[in-house]
Amino acid sequence: LIAPYIQGRNGMRQLFPCWDQPQLKATFNISIKHPRSCSALSNMPIKSIISDSHKDSLRTYFYITPPMTIFQIAIVLTEYQRFRVNENITLWCDCDSKGWREKFEFARKIINNITLQLKSEFGGINIPKMDHIAIPNCPQDGISKWGLIFHSESNLIYDETLDPVIRKMEVARLIAPKIAYQWFSNLLSSDWSYLWLHDALATMFGEEAVVKSFNNSEILDLFIIQNQYESLHLDSHFNMNPVEITYLSDISSIFSFPRYMKAIIVLRMFQIAITDEVFRNNVHVYVSRQTFSSIIPYNFWSTKEELDEAYNCNLPSNEFLTWIQYKHYPVVIWEQYEHSRVIKRISKSYNTTSYGKWLIPITLREISSLNENMWKICLKPNIGSSEFPTAILNKSWMVNIEQAGYYRIKYDSITWGNIAKYLNDTAGDYKSISVINRAKFIDDAFHLMMNRELDVSAFWNLTKFLSQETNFVVWYPMIKGFEYMSNLIPLSREEIEFADIMEKLKKLLEKPLKTLGYEEHLVENDFVKYLRQEIVKWACIFQFDECKQSAFRKLMQHLGNPEINPLLIAPYIQERNGMRQLFPCWDQPQLRATFNISIKHPRYYSALSNMPTKFMTYDNYTDSLRTYFYITPQMSTFQIGIVMTEYQSIKINKNITLWCDCDSEERRPKFEFARRIMNNITLQLKSEFGGIIIPKMDHIAIPNFPQDSISKLGLIFHSEANLIYDETLDTVIRKMEVARLIAPKISYQWFSNLLSSDWSHLWLHDALATMFGEEAVVKSFNNSEILDLFIIQNQYESLHLDSHFNMNPVETTRSSDINSIFSFPRYMKAIIVLRMFRSAITDEVFRNNVHAYISRQTFSSIISYNFWSTKEELDEAYNCNLPSNEFLTWIQYKHYPVVIWEQYEHSRVIKRNIEKLKKLLEKPLKTLGYEEHLVENDFVKCLRQEIVKWACIFQFDECEQSAFRKLMQHLGNPEINPLLPWWKHWTYCNGVAVTYLFTWTLIRDTWFKARNHKLLPFLTCFRNATPNTTSSLLSERFQEEGQQDITNIRSYINIFHSVIAKYCNTHDILEMIFRKLEIMKPA
Repeated sequence: LIAPYIQGRNGMRQLFPCWDQPQLKATFNISIKHPRSCSALSNMPIKSIISDSHKDSLRTYFYITPPMTIFQIAIVLTEYQRFRVNENITLWCDCDSKGWREKFEFARKIINNITLQLKSEFGGINIPKMDHIAIPNCPQDGISKWGLIFHSESNLIYDETLDPVIRKMEVARLIAPKIAYQWFSNLLSSDWSYLWLHDALATMFGEEAVVKSFNNSEILDLFIIQNQYESLHLDSHFNMNPVEITYLSDISSIFSFPRYMKAIIVLRMFQIAITDEVFRNNVHVYVSRQTFSSIIPYNFWSTKEELDEAYNCNLPSNEFLTWIQYKHYPVVIWEQYEHSRVIKRISKSYNTTSYGKWLIPITLREISSLNENMWKICLKPNIGSSEFPTAILNKSWMVNIEQAGYYRIKYDSITWGNIAKYLNDTAGDYKSISVINRAKFIDDAFHLMMNRELDVSAFWNLTKFLSQETNFVVWYPMIKGFEYMSNLIPLSREEIEFADIMEKLKKLLEKPLKTLGYEEHLVENDFVKYLRQEIVKWACIFQFDECKQSAFRKLMQHLGNPEINPLLIAPYIQERNGMRQLFPCWDQPQLRATFNISIKHPRYYSALSNMPTKFMTYDNYTDSLRTYFYITPQMSTFQIGIVMTEYQSIKINKNITLWCDCDSEERRPKFEFARRIMNNITLQLKSEFGGIIIPKMDHIAIPNFPQDSISKLGLIFHSEANLIYDETLDTVIRKMEVARLIAPKISYQWFSNLLSSDWSHLWLHDALATMFGEEAVVKSFNNSEILDLFIIQNQYESLHLDSHFNMNPVETTRSSDINSIFSFPRYMKAIIVLRMFRSAITDEVFRNNVHAYISRQTFSSIISYNFWSTKEELDEAYNCNLPSNEFLTWIQYKHYPVVIWEQYEHSRVIKRNIEKLKKLLEKPLKTLGYEEHLVENDFVKCLRQEIVKWACIFQFDECEQSAFRKLMQHLGNPEINPLLPWWKHWTYCNGVAVTYLFTWTLIRDTWFKARNHKLLPFLTCFRNATPNTTSSLLSERFQEEGQQDITNIRSYINIFHSVIAKYCNTHDILEMIFRKLEIMKPA
């Protein structure tokens, strides 16, 4: 083991006393002495590393942990390579070769995306860092620690040249619960018997994070069906233990596959019973209150009023726990008699003590009705059946599994017939029966048939609807049925005794095979691809001639030209001068067409356009390439873009690339934050607008590129300077600035780059893009305060500019205005107007309106006024009763109104003097202090920096002394007491300001000796300095070798500028400096 880790608990008490007593907690101050060739990891981030040159070893110091149990403490020593995921997340793996590293690339991206989603869910709890360690043959059920996550190496590998598409989902699903576990078991300490709850919650929220990361709600349906199928199947045929853990010896198998599947199905049942909102709030309260403390998980079940109210259960809250305390599961029987309908409940448990102990919330609905009104009942442990009144006799009803139900449903023959008839008659348009219910029918019917509890003819009658079904999730139980039958029946051979079964199975495949075909399409989702792969696989097993011929043709094409592979690249034309010659009708966006683009170009260039690259061909004679792109959707000529570039590409994910002049080791890290934030923001926007697929996005960073330039579909142009973040120089708030410049351009892909219109209405798309882009930034940083800041900044700047300048109205009426459509004050005013409208009609109505607007108008001409058609809420709440387009006056006129609120009794005038300002700072300064803390958010850090800056400007003694102490500590031992980049200016300048001449001289000599050019200008902050000491500083600086070195010259200039800035308001001293200028100048 290169990255060692303690999996078993044997001998743990010798290393850590009280290891198996999780109710005991403490903080831990850990440091590790280790060989220089190894990296040391523990639960907390590294504080500092000290080198021992005599022993060729290092000592790594970690930050002190929060209160936690000894069981959570971990130490890792590894020679593995570091694979940076983001600022606080690292993947450690044996992946030094390029080929191996690429196989971990998908895992790296999905780790980042899933963590982002979970931070958004549980933002109140900060995990300072996460180290993912990939260990060969590490058991999947190994318990990770807080800040340390252990994976089996094979679970992280995805090779896109070999693996099927569904492998991505498998990798994500193996990773996600371990990350989510950081917010549950790794934070909550408890008696062993209750750890099942944390594991199930971690798995449940991990699966949700996967769904959001892939931006596909069908994935959750699949996870639910897979969990139910596998767990019910195993619980039928094996003596599977209950979920609850009662002995310490069970801890190694806490993540056992069937155990945790059953647990999350039970939690989902509880979630549906009490509503998602109540369940989620309950989880958040549970986590926030119990973090770093011992818990009694029965508290989690205390919120069950909704269960009692909806299902009339009226039982103690912990009755729901019977689901995890007993083996096996019940079977719910729906029976129809001549005069009544009765639901019974029976248990198939082989343990007689579990009979009759189930609490089952049941929802019934009419099979063919679109009405959401349902009949809800509670099958209690002491009541085995429930009888219904004759009011519902004339309708066909079914048990509605809204998300999960850990039980099988056995209908009578009449109801099975009604279900089959409805599904077969609706020809794929199943409006009243959900995907999960349709899959549940197949799963239960197959199980009952195999147990001889359902007639075979009834099963085949039910499955006929699959011939018109193209949903992979619904097909999943039937595919598993194929696999089960293939172990019993020789499906690949024509056996007479199985001819009838073979014919029925082939019949099911015919229509889906015809509908799906054998070719994949660029914009179809992954589930269609999964189903196609399964359908064609079984079609070939059943020896369909067409299937075999299609496989043969594909093989011949591949062998004929195996080197033509799809590549991702992209293009753009900025100026519109002469555009009509290149593209007729360029300035008539209402005219649309599809475009089939190919570009012949020098081979040392990369060619980009709106769509992904389809393939490339090489011309030996001209030493050039021709790049072919996929055909565009319908779009206006104005949206077409072509780019040829020699820039280097930085892959963000499979469909997103950043192109920049960043080949040097020095420049590339400066684009790393931009790369991560592009991925995160795109992920958030895909989650918002999942119905519209953008096939690819290419970000091109161009020096001095105008910020307000319009990007194209699939092509996003940035000024290079707007993407650069240097963590050694820039303040924390710079991250937010970079993200805010990037986000609207990405969001714009779902608005102006998709919607074509007359020029006069483009303002709406730009404002919506900015608005949703800012929301994506907020979600990416997982801090709602950022939106408050954006709103205040927008209002302040826009109202200020609109007061003092002749700012044009928002609405654009001529194509000549297009260059300034993104002008700073213009778009700020537009999003303020949109936010006013949203507040007036409610966020939900506004958001639904935006989604409907986009989905209906994608790739078509639009009339922007349609967007304002929903205003009933405005009329109702504010009693406006005006035409909907009256709100547009805000963007048609200059300036703004003033609302006057007058009060005549008294008024006060605030005197703005120094004492008043100092008084404002005193309490915040006392509250915030001068030290940053690891788990506080960036806004607290930003406010502290501003408060202490002004406190020192107003010469608070405590502020200056604090800066002086920090400076002395840093100079005394810079390795143990490093200065954060954003504190350097404050510490150096204010620390030097209050020092004595002797100390100042010592600092000066130290910096001279170290030739530290960047720090020397801070010496001019010395408050007791005189022109003589300053001139001495300048002249002495250049009495050394290499004084004509360009770095020395720049240093001199910086010092001189600092001197001038210091004394520019003091005429006598400034005059003395200029008199001695000849003396100060370098020789």
